[in-house]
Formats: sequence, C-alpha cells, structure tokens
Amino acid sequence: MPPIGEKRLAVYTEPHSMEWKNFEGKIPEGEYGAGEVEIYDKGNLEIIEEKPSEKIIFILNGKRYDGKYSLIRLDKEKWLMIKSAK
Repeated sequence: MPPIGEKRLAVYTEPHSMEWKNFEGKIPEGEYGAGEVEIYDKGNLEIIEEKPSEKIIFILNGKRYDGKYSLIRLDKEKWLMIKSAK
C-alpha cells in the first residue's frame, strides 16, 4: 500500500464496458489498447466529495490501494492522486 502523501499521476482513458473488468491477456498489435493487460487491484470505491472541475475525494478498499485519496485536476486529462489517510 502506498504511504500517506504518496503521489501518482492519473490520466483519463476512454470508458470501458464492465464486461472487460476481469480480462487479462494480450491484445494484438493494431487493435485498440494493444499490449499486455493485467489486473493490478480490485476492490470498492466510495466517493466522499466530488467537484469534477477541481477535485474528487474518495476511499478505496482494495488489496493494493486501501485508504482515503484525493484526485486534484491538473488539466483536461490529467489528475494528481494523493493518498491522504489510511
């Protein structure tokens, strides 16, 4: 689990169907999303505060990411994710 204060860059991607939530494997070259796909973490999300033009505060309950986080908007497609509490 990341320590409190750790920062990660979060970048917008197109929405995907929930049918893909368990997919792991290789997407062939030339197809959208080509390359290896690995599930990094699974769990639950609880939104605490949402101001989409500025920030989103939420709680993750996963195996790797667990605790309270903030997403701070940097620009149209980039956010800074900061762990704020356990």
